[in-house]
Amino acid sequence: MVRGQEAKAHPYPFQIGVQTLEFMQGSLFYASLVDIASGEYVRQPDGMTNLERIFMEKLDSTKAYDEAWGILGKYKVS
Repeated sequence: MVRGQEAKAHPYPFQIGVQTLEFMQGSLFYASLVDIASGEYVRQPDGMTNLERIFMEKLDSTKAYDEAWGILGKYKVS
């Protein structure tokens, strides 16, 4: 890329493209990291029971927890 008065291209489209690629790579890495970590967590003894307990404490509602599982089942999100 040539800068200054001799430049033939504007630098911002390239910068936007690089940043978009970085955001996408970061998002995919985060999703992979969370997926692996959660998969390992639920494999621990009582992992799913502990996870349910944490959700129930945070949501403070059995109804909300059951509704969320229903939505996952409805759209078959895994």
